[in-house]
Amino acid sequence: MQTYRIEVGHQHGVKPANIVGAIATATHGSGIHLQNFSASLVGARMVDGLGNIVEVSRDQNSEVLPALQTSIGLLGMMTRVTVKVRPAYELHARTEVLPFEAMLERFDDYLDRYRS
Repeated sequence: MQTYRIEVGHQHGVKPANIVGAIATATHGSGIHLQNFSASLVGARMVDGLGNIVEVSRDQNSEVLPALQTSIGLLGMMTRVTVKVRPAYELHARTEVLPFEAMLERFDDYLDRYRS
């Protein structure tokens, strides 16, 4: 994904090998305005507990898609996923040392702007 300068949703630096685990466990990013990782899933191929290959998308077995987004593997093993991507972005770290009271005064603003 780095080669193409794209990433999944808002998850900066997530490796492709981690995508299925992040989807199945509804891993979330940092920031109160961001959806969890599973929201990027738009389709998948899975092998169910009986060994059947099942295609899941908005057009095919669509009733399974929301459950697959947080299945923690209970529905089967995802062998292929289709996810929404966006252009990659650069993160910049900013560190501040504040007295406790000053931090409390700015807390809501920090929470609103924070993301990773």
